[in-house]
Formats: sequence, C-alpha cells, structure tokens
Amino acid sequence: MKQFRNLFTLFGGFLLIFALGACTPTVEPGDSQPVPAEPTPTAQPEKPAEKVEEPAETAADALDLDGSIWDLQSFGGANVSTNGITMQLADGMISGSDGCNRYSNGYQLENNSLTVEGPFISTMMACPDADMELSGKYLQALESAGAVSLVDGVLTVQTGEGELIFKAPESAGIEDTKWVLNSTRTDLGVVSMAIDENIFFSITGGTASGDGGCNGFGANVTIDGLQISFSEIVSTEMFCDGDGVSDRESEFFGVLNNANTYEILRDALTLFDENGEAIATFRATDSS
Repeated sequence: MKQFRNLFTLFGGFLLIFALGACTPTVEPGDSQPVPAEPTPTAQPEKPAEKVEEPAETAADALDLDGSIWDLQSFGGANVSTNGITMQLADGMISGSDGCNRYSNGYQLENNSLTVEGPFISTMMACPDADMELSGKYLQALESAGAVSLVDGVLTVQTGEGELIFKAPESAGIEDTKWVLNSTRTDLGVVSMAIDENIFFSITGGTASGDGGCNGFGANVTIDGLQISFSEIVSTEMFCDGDGVSDRESEFFGVLNNANTYEILRDALTLFDENGEAIATFRATDSS
C-alpha cells in the first residue's frame, strides 16, 4: 500500500512539471522581444528669458551749419521777412545784413548751442529810423544767442530777446530763367556797363540762347551738378552801333567760353573759371 502511494506521488509530480512547461511561452528564433516602454520624462520648468538691455537713446545729432545762409522770417513772434535780414555761418564767422548794414563776428556752435564772440563789427551806413531800430535789436538778440534747432528747414535760435526764426533762401534755377548780365571781372576789376541790361541768356533742354547786346546767339550747354560749360557758340553778325557795344559783347561771349562752375544765391548767378575765380555775375529777371 505504501508503494502505491509513492508511485501516485511520483506520477503527480510528473504531471505538475508537464503543466508548468505547457504554460511557459516558447520564443522561436527570429521572433522579436517586446521592448519595454521608455519612461515619460518629467517636464522641466521653462528657463526664464534673458533680459535684453535696450540701447540707450542717442543724443540728437549735432548741427553742422557751416556754409549755410539764412533769411530771418520772424523775431520774437513778429514777421520781419521783408526787412532783408540775413545770417551766414562759415569758417567760424557769423555775418550777414542786419537790414541796413553788414555785420560780422566769430562764433562757436557746440552741443546745439550758438555762442557769439562779443559785440558785432558792422558798417556804419545811415538808414531810416525804423530799420536802424530793428537792426540794433536784432544784433543785440544775436549776441545773446543760445539753443539752436533745425526742423523741416526752419532754423530757430533762442535768444534773451526772443526767438529768431530763419529759413534758407529760395534760389532761382539755372534753367528756364532769364539771366541778365550784372558785371564782369577783368584785369581792371569788376566792370558794369549800361549796355549790360541788353545782354542775357537762358537755358532750356541743353541749349542756351540770348543776346550779346547786339547780336543774338545760341550755344550748347552741359550741366553736371555745379559744373557748366558752353560750347559751339553761334551768333548773328550784325553791325553793332554804340561806344563799347562790340567790345562788351565780345567780353560776354568770352565769359561763356571760360565758364566752368556756377553758384546761385537767391536771384544772383555767379560764373567761375577753371581756377575758381569769379568771372561774371547775372541776375534773374523772369522765366524764359
């Protein structure tokens, strides 16, 4: 009986081993193994953005008024645009017309502040009392100049006597303007004659035409910036009656032949030769 129980126990053990073997999954060669899932990373707090330093505001560009010319428009709020008061700044000198006399002095312009170096030097012409009074007040104000600003072509000078407001002068154009001879410069100096009223030229579309005081003429003109040249001047050949008429006409044509550069200020034209010497001046009269 005991042997029978041992045999039964042994047989039960084999059955248990067989059952466990059947439950174990078999992995065939080439089968892939399941890959364990990656752990989900823990979200990191965002790094605060670095503070970007804003560039400091730059100071306004310093004014450079050297070589500029201005017409006074108002003084202390009063309109004085017709009084002919002007101001020019060039090479450390301030000068112009006070509406009666020419004035000049040294000046400094630093940090947009104008400083005049002492009382002005001026000519001593006599003028109507009203003009003389305004001239004196203008120069007194300019001597106390301070802050200067330039906005949209308007120059404002703060003074102890009120604001001085200037504008750049409006100038005629080299083309489509009738230019009447005013003077020529010769070895004898500046020459102006009555016949000059009849000597003129105008430029349109690269061609100049006009009158030499006796004969009409035409010429080709080349303009490049402030460079100017007249070429192929052709004129009529009429006999010129009157003292000096022919000579003056010849001088005029010589001016055109020697012209190299030009400058216009308001209604005045100056022609220069290749050496930069002024050889003639003209004034604008009307459009051609």
